[in-house]
Amino acid sequence: MKKQKLAVLISLSSALMLTACGGSSSSNDSANAGDNKVVRGSIDGFGSVIVNGVRYNTDSTQFSVNESAGIQADLKVGQVITLYGNANGNNGVASNIIYELDLKGPITAVEGDTFTVLGQTVLTNKLTTYKDIALPLTVGASVEISGYVSGENLIASYVERNDDNDTEVELRGVIANLDESAQTFDIRGQQVDYIQSTELDLDDQVLANGLRVEVEGTLENGVLVATEIEADEETFAKDTELELLGIVSELDAEAKTFIVNGTQVTWNNQTDFDDLTAAQLANDLTVELEGRVNAEGVLVAEDIEIEEDANISLEATISEVTEGSDQFSVTITVLGLQVSVDMSTRMSDDDDNPNADAKFNFSHLSSGDKVELEITGDATNGYRAAKLERDYLDASDNEGLNEVELEVPASLINVTAKTVMGISFETQLSLTEFEGLADDAEVEMEGTINGDILTITSIEIDD
Repeated sequence: MKKQKLAVLISLSSALMLTACGGSSSSNDSANAGDNKVVRGSIDGFGSVIVNGVRYNTDSTQFSVNESAGIQADLKVGQVITLYGNANGNNGVASNIIYELDLKGPITAVEGDTFTVLGQTVLTNKLTTYKDIALPLTVGASVEISGYVSGENLIASYVERNDDNDTEVELRGVIANLDESAQTFDIRGQQVDYIQSTELDLDDQVLANGLRVEVEGTLENGVLVATEIEADEETFAKDTELELLGIVSELDAEAKTFIVNGTQVTWNNQTDFDDLTAAQLANDLTVELEGRVNAEGVLVAEDIEIEEDANISLEATISEVTEGSDQFSVTITVLGLQVSVDMSTRMSDDDDNPNADAKFNFSHLSSGDKVELEITGDATNGYRAAKLERDYLDASDNEGLNEVELEVPASLINVTAKTVMGISFETQLSLTEFEGLADDAEVEMEGTINGDILTITSIEIDD
């Protein structure tokens, strides 16, 4: 388990040392070899690997996947990775990419967008990517989860169904309630038992409350019986350039500190805030930040940018694709709406497609494609796809191309004019239930599009 991680990090150290001494990478001359950095974020697409809006060349990349040597094909859209490399603008070169799951085990409870695995509360949202699993989720299904820690919760970026015959479970987190005599401790409420046969790999540390660990084992009567416990502390050398995507927790506005996915962050008067101010920082806010690590191992943020929540869901057929002003974006027209698709859009092909393209990205989009979109923005500032999945339709399914689904806040519906997001629609349904409806109530609409005529046949309100 540990040997592969050490091998990767040794290779990484060598690569960074070579670069620091003036070496360069031949795989992408556009990247500045002097700008070595560590990047943590979710995979948004392939064609190399796209993370946090940058396409990283992977021709010479070493991959570690769940602590075994891997290849790029082992990775999936939505998984949260740690990438070592360098970048210049939208292009970069990755020397090492490491993926480790955050949680693995059977689902024991499901309620709305929340489910429980190994006592851990897992939240999903519109950007969560699912692999080989049917929705809604069901109790008993064994899953692998990758995501972002937010306080006591895990926000799932990626959920995959495991083989039901795989009884191994895995959990990462901070030790609490350590009882050395009983040989037990808790991780966010999940009891862990360790015995003499448990393999400990603690990097010269000892089991103690507050130590971050990774635990593997089996589940027996609700207790995780550990077969291996490994220290999971992550530290970076002074002046390491670090880029993180994650969720704010433990915010202390007076001390100007917070935590993002286990990394302590501070800001100062030189920090550049994009689309928010320091006063608007709050727990549970999703941010992307860049900076350098100081002598105390704290990330001093140079840039903090808020990640907009997707509040519009749309499933329809593309009528037009227009190339952007650069090679890093396109604009698609769907139901008459123009929606930007760029390097920050999470993109994937339908798993049901027998010819699904693992390297699918916006360059593969064309008129006539049926897509599912999660959208941010508004009519004034424009719309952007935060997530895009190309649907697979059987060649004989002509009706599927005309079917439309929308999920929008009630504020985007004008009942009098019969428009949704400015799109005119026809319906025989009663619209009286919209009277007095809160602006933020979610409205699901289904129908068909025939030429320019959108006909709504079903409306459901979740207020």
